[in-house]
Amino acid sequence: MAAELPKRVPVVSTTLRAAGTTWVHHRPPEPGPKLVRVTRAAGQGTPRDGAPGPIAPAAPRLGAFLVDIVLSALVAGIFTAPELPRNRSLLVFAVLYFGFTVLAQQTPGMRLLKLRVVREDRAAPIGLWRSAVRTAGVLLLLPAVLRDQRGRSLHDRLTQTAVVRT
Repeated sequence: MAAELPKRVPVVSTTLRAAGTTWVHHRPPEPGPKLVRVTRAAGQGTPRDGAPGPIAPAAPRLGAFLVDIVLSALVAGIFTAPELPRNRSLLVFAVLYFGFTVLAQQTPGMRLLKLRVVREDRAAPIGLWRSAVRTAGVLLLLPAVLRDQRGRSLHDRLTQTAVVRT
C-alpha cells in the first residue's frame, strides 16, 4: 500500500507558462534515445514529444531492483569467495546503482526490464547529485516505497526525475 504525497507545486514562472514552454533563452534540444522529457499531468503520467513511454508502475521497478540486488551479491561474492559477501554486497549495490544511473540513466536491472531514469524538467542527463539522492533513497528503502498518485517515489520527486518505460 503506497502512501499519498501532496501534489507538487509547479515551479514554472508565469512568463514561461504564458509562452507555453519551460525552457529558458534557447530552443530545447530534440530528445534522443537517452534524453527525454516527461509531462507533469495528473494520473498515470504520459511522456511528451517522443519520450519512450509512460511512467513505470511499481512491479517492473521492483523487478529491476531485485535483479540489481542479485547482480550485486554475485559481484561481491566473487571478491569475497569462499566467504559470503555480507554487507559488502550493499556497497557493491550502491556503487552499481550510482554509476549506472550517472553513465547510462539505467541500471542493469532497469535495462533488462526496459526502464530508464529521466529528468522531468528537461531533456538532459540526470547528473551526479540527482543520482546520489536517488541512490540514497533506494538504499534507505522508505523513500522508494512512498509513492504519489502518478506512481513516482519520494526520491523521484525530490530529484525531479521519473522512471519510464522505454
